[in-house]
This record gives sequence, structure tokens and C-alpha cells, in this order.
Amino acid sequence: MSKLMKQYVLAFLLALGMSQIVSAASTKFTNVTVTGTLTTATNAVTGNQTVTGNSTVSGNASVTGNQTTAGATIKTASATTGVYVSTTVAATSSYAVLTSSSGPLLMTSTPSVNVATATNGQILIIKGVSATNTITFQDEGTLTGSKLELGSTTRVVSDKKVLQLIFDSTLGEWLELSYGNN
Repeated sequence: MSKLMKQYVLAFLLALGMSQIVSAASTKFTNVTVTGTLTTATNAVTGNQTVTGNSTVSGNASVTGNQTTAGATIKTASATTGVYVSTTVAATSSYAVLTSSSGPLLMTSTPSVNVATATNGQILIIKGVSATNTITFQDEGTLTGSKLELGSTTRVVSDKKVLQLIFDSTLGEWLELSYGNN
């Protein structure tokens, strides 16, 4: 089936309000409007994309230009990860939930949060699960090699204390965006 024919078939199905799964990596569509669910295996839309309902992208989604969202943006937490003083926190999701392996914990790993797989502009929210088994992160000025530029020498995460970071690839460090000391 030619690319043009695929576009016509997709447009017809979408006009009928049917969900459509697009998985052909070489197929490009322009100005797609969906009512229902659009699932793409690759980023196959150039131009405008309007989705009423759910949009699921398996893999990376890249937006050039403005992205407008009506409604909440949901950060899905990673599975709770047990950490030790020498653990480097993985930055594989945008929301990391950590638990201390043995009481209150002072992180001494360098780097404290993975920088090798981080992407420029990546945002990471770190939260603990306990009020007593807290996890303390140290600023680069306090622990050389932590790769954390914090608003204080240390930041404690717990069930009610949350640290939000952004990665700067030029500096090769995570920078504090906010800290909720609730």
C-alpha cells in the first residue's frame, strides 16, 4: 500500500471516529485530528495534531514548537527503589520514589543522580516514602562529584519532602528547580 493510500485510509478511519494504531515507521501524516485514541509506534505526525481522548507514544516524543495541554499532566512514578549510601539514583523516569534501605540515609555516591543517561532539560522529581527513614542529598560544594547544584548544602527527601531537578548537559549537573519542605 502506498504512503498516500495509507494516509487516505487513516483519514477515513479517523473521520469515522475510530481509534487507529499507526506503526509504520516510514509513514508521515500531516494535520491529524483524532477523536478517540491515537497510538503511534513512531512520531509519524508533521503539522498539527489534535487528540481528543488519549494519546500514547511508545518511545520518545519530540515536539518542535508549542505544546498545549488542557487538563493535568500526570507523572507516573517509577517503582519504589531501595537505595544505599553508595547508590546512584537512576533517572529513567520523571518521578523517582525512593526508600532507605536502613534508617535515615546520607547519600555519598558520586554522582548521586545518574548523569550518563540524562538528557538536557530532563526534569526529575524525587520523593521518599518515610518520615523517619529519610534520604539526604548533598550539593556539589559539600560532596564533590555529586553533580547536584542545590539551593542548600543538603536536601532531605521523605514522605512529605520532595526535590525537583532539571539536567543541564552543558554543566553535566542536575540543578534544583524546587524543594517542597512540607
